[in-house]
Amino acid sequence: MNDITRIKGVLFDLDGTLYRMKWLMKPLLMFRVFPNSFRLPRFLKTRGRYAGLDLHNRENLLASICDELASIENCPPEEIRSWILNSFYPGFVYTMKFQKNGRPGINQTLKGLRDRNIQIAVLSDYDSVKERLVNLDIDASHFSITT
Repeated sequence: MNDITRIKGVLFDLDGTLYRMKWLMKPLLMFRVFPNSFRLPRFLKTRGRYAGLDLHNRENLLASICDELASIENCPPEEIRSWILNSFYPGFVYTMKFQKNGRPGINQTLKGLRDRNIQIAVLSDYDSVKERLVNLDIDASHFSITT
């Protein structure tokens, strides 16, 4: 396909595509999830085992991760779920402020696609896409779909 005029839409994965992770993300995130900082590496490793698996929806993914991590942490899955939703995700959203300009010119690129009537969607298997876009200074209005 050499004819760019045939492209009707572009789908972006937010994580690692629309921003480049900086070295300080993990230390900052460890600080933000205190007092359960040492849970973070186990969570990321557990979560990584689900990469590429189709669990049909975000809720199934979350439940599976919670069950597995709860058995590692020797605590109830509800405790893990609460930590993910109330500590990890807010901390992750916060760290986006420090990931700004990870892809210089991204807003101009997205605007250029929209100006060509190309529909744009952004997705993430992590939560809080719109909030993270705001913290990254990426204009969410460029996207037809954010999920």
